[in-house]
Amino acid sequence: MASATSLTAAVRRLDVESVRAGLAERPDLVGHRDRRGRTWLHLACGLEGAGAPTVELADLLLGLGLGIDDAAFT
Repeated sequence: MASATSLTAAVRRLDVESVRAGLAERPDLVGHRDRRGRTWLHLACGLEGAGAPTVELADLLLGLGLGIDDAAFT
């Protein structure tokens, strides 16, 4: 079963399919924020030098309703 911990690891690996499957299994985690207030989108976009996988993951997360203007660190 998907968890916040497993999804965090998948986002950091830029494993788009695992993130897609995990959030489909646990839609209640779409709006999850880590202890610093970051969403999955903040985590994905904070990875350096990732290129195309980051864009694909960002598109997925935006399509699931995460806001491009959502504040982090709140």
